[in-house]
Amino acid sequence: ATEPPWPTPSQWPAGTVLVEPAMLEETDVTCPHCWETISLELDLSAGSAEYTEDCQVCCRPILVRLGIDHSGAFSVEVRAENE
Repeated sequence: ATEPPWPTPSQWPAGTVLVEPAMLEETDVTCPHCWETISLELDLSAGSAEYTEDCQVCCRPILVRLGIDHSGAFSVEVRAENE
């Protein structure tokens, strides 16, 4: 058997920490400003979050509220940032 061209776990430096890959999910939402449907890429690995993202169509800020429950199911709520 040939060795892989990258280090195997036994060859990793001491203290190497494995990081879970991002759990990305894409979902469509309606912009509360221009009413266009836009796609958001959500990082579920970070857990529930609230952040601002600009609409891809009208460039106005949208407040995104991502909720993730204990089973991993998620919900997304968007609203105008100034509401």
